[in-house]
Amino acid sequence: MARQAGTRGFWRGFFTGIVLALVAGLALAWRYPPVPATPPDIDPAATEAPGVPDGPGAGVGEPAAPAEPGGALPAPAPAPLVEVKPQPEPAPGSGPGSPSLASPTPPSP
Repeated sequence: MARQAGTRGFWRGFFTGIVLALVAGLALAWRYPPVPATPPDIDPAATEAPGVPDGPGAGVGEPAAPAEPGGALPAPAPAPLVEVKPQPEPAPGSGPGSPSLASPTPPSP
């Protein structure tokens, strides 16, 4: 089998690249050591759980007195909140009895 002209020195370059990458990785690891090798300084008091909070103060969390005796909800309003029921406004330029947009027959002139 004859050697191809374009593959000369492939393995030499491949192993040279691996060695250079290994040397660069070791140099960077020596200059900037990994985090597990240098754990951070932690205050021992910061690792303890906080204490139990105090209960609520006087008056906090108590429900308001109901409006009706024996009921939990306040009494309903004596009248409707809106006196007049709003009505839709007609479209501009349309009078009463204007044709529908969905009607199959055209409007008569």
